[in-house]
Amino acid sequence: MLETLVIGAGWGQLALAAGSTLIPRVLDWPSKLRVLPELERRLFWVYGAYILVTNVALGLVSLLLPGDLVGGTPLAVAVTAYAAVYWVVRVVVQLTWFRGLGPQGTFFVVAEVGLLALFLFFSGVFVTAAWGNAVGLGS
Repeated sequence: MLETLVIGAGWGQLALAAGSTLIPRVLDWPSKLRVLPELERRLFWVYGAYILVTNVALGLVSLLLPGDLVGGTPLAVAVTAYAAVYWVVRVVVQLTWFRGLGPQGTFFVVAEVGLLALFLFFSGVFVTAAWGNAVGLGS
């Protein structure tokens, strides 16, 4: 069952990554970032790219190696614990740091609720996998 959830998380993370490529256009980053100095503008794009690549990497590992992610090995503990922290922190950021800052309108409200649901799903899957892996190592 957990392996199936990890595969689902893999598809979800890849879908999130694909959808994330639309964010710069939807939020009009190019024109909004023009006021920043070149260094800060480039840093912003690099940070965004790192987040995108992390989501793709976690998605691919989840999709292609789900059995390894729930295998109870030290590497499985490390990777699932990393993914759990990554997604739990993202939930906290969404609920605190970004609260009330998003664009208004039905589309954006629905998108935010959908994103939060995805982040909660990823968090639950990877917290459960990390816990299961850690407990499996202890036996």
